[in-house]
Amino acid sequence: MEVLVGIILAALGLWIAFKLLVWALVALRIIFQLCVAPLIAGAITWWLWDNVWIGVGIGAAIVLFITIKEGGLGWVFDNDSSSSSGSYTGSRTSSVSAPDIPEYDRNASANRKYHLQVAESYQSNYEYNKQKAEERLRQAKTYMSEADYCRNKASLYDDTSYLDEARRYEEMAGREIDEAQSFCREAERYQNLANEAIHTANMCS
Repeated sequence: MEVLVGIILAALGLWIAFKLLVWALVALRIIFQLCVAPLIAGAITWWLWDNVWIGVGIGAAIVLFITIKEGGLGWVFDNDSSSSSGSYTGSRTSSVSAPDIPEYDRNASANRKYHLQVAESYQSNYEYNKQKAEERLRQAKTYMSEADYCRNKASLYDDTSYLDEARRYEEMAGREIDEAQSFCREAERYQNLANEAIHTANMCS
């Protein structure tokens, strides 16, 4: 029984000693926080004017002002609370800033947009070459009409010079037709490229 009482008393003594140590550390910290500003200010005024008490007074006034403004000595422990709250806020912010759209979906959307833009560029080139081919064919048709007109005049006036002019128009019409075919091939190539780009874009959906 005496051994049990001794153990309890020893434990109680250790607990009281621990509490006193904690309170002593808290008191030392408060004293340090209250004295650090006067000590620093005093050191500065001592270095500048060889008078430590001016700085001590200024530092004490600063500490008193902060204590009155904060409504007590709670500001002494603000560094701990701010650091812990800052770390919590940082972790919370990092979780909130996570993307709502999965990375795979974002990449797929970007790839689809890119291929659609490429398809639009190909389609524009297709329209350009198609328009040029139509212009060449219209010009060829005009030259062929001129050639027919010259042949009719050659037959009407029995003048072979009109036949030479007709052949010249036919040659010009032939060159226009060749150019039109070249533009048609280019238009078909760009049309195929546009279709492939659209197909690739649909595969990214």
